[in-house]
Amino acid sequence: MLDGFKIVSVTPAGRQRFVKLLAHYLLQEQGLIDQHEWWVNTDVPEDVAFLEELERQHPAFFKVVTMPRPVPPPDKRSYRICEWAPRLVESDTIYLRLDDDIVYIAPGAIRALLQFRIENPAPFLVYPCIVNNSVISHLLQRFGAVPWDQGNCNYDCFGRGWKDGPFAELVHRSFLDALRKNDMGKWQFDEWHLNFYERVSINCIAWFGRDFAGFGGQVAADEEQFLSCTKPAQLRRPNAIYGRSLVAHFSYFTQIAHLDKTNLLDQYSQVQKLPAGLIKK
Repeated sequence: MLDGFKIVSVTPAGRQRFVKLLAHYLLQEQGLIDQHEWWVNTDVPEDVAFLEELERQHPAFFKVVTMPRPVPPPDKRSYRICEWAPRLVESDTIYLRLDDDIVYIAPGAIRALLQFRIENPAPFLVYPCIVNNSVISHLLQRFGAVPWDQGNCNYDCFGRGWKDGPFAELVHRSFLDALRKNDMGKWQFDEWHLNFYERVSINCIAWFGRDFAGFGGQVAADEEQFLSCTKPAQLRRPNAIYGRSLVAHFSYFTQIAHLDKTNLLDQYSQVQKLPAGLIKK
């Protein structure tokens, strides 16, 4: 709960190797976040069982939400996420969506993002500063946080910052190095307004339930296009990025083959020194 708003976070899930990191961060936000929903978007039994065990261990906080129809093939799963959107329409609620591979959340980042959301009602969506988000990688390169070793990251949702695995590795290693040195100045900025309704990957976003209620939560199958471009343009309410809230997104599907050959996931696991078993035995 924050300033009279209930806070509900949601995640289409879930790959256990990422979810265990995200769950660790979410559990630290209990009290600020009232409930977190895991939307089951996988048919891997071990991954589903992990989500169910998280709910069993933390029933007041985690909730597993399934859909009545079978989970589609992997290449179609992103197009079913919109089916959960009609749930997200409570007028007294702010919703926070996080991809299941959000592997780092800076201390205070969630509160800062939500406070910005409350104080800035005009944008349809607000984003934090997302490490390894193509458009935001462009901004971070311009601000001097991401080096030019792998070339220019253009201001494009589907540019180098989306499709290039080695570039994603450079972004992550630069970020982790800055984190170790506690030199985060270039990784944070004030506000960036998407006044041209630019498409930006929705790895982490926050919105008012009352805004979704205005269209009954009826989101198009290409939810990213709908939420980042179509609906803000219809409403004339450009989205905004609040760069003082910082999270890290591990990988797009175009990058994962390369990133899986690195030690980056282990590096993120060590940042908060996760316990050997997140779930109590």
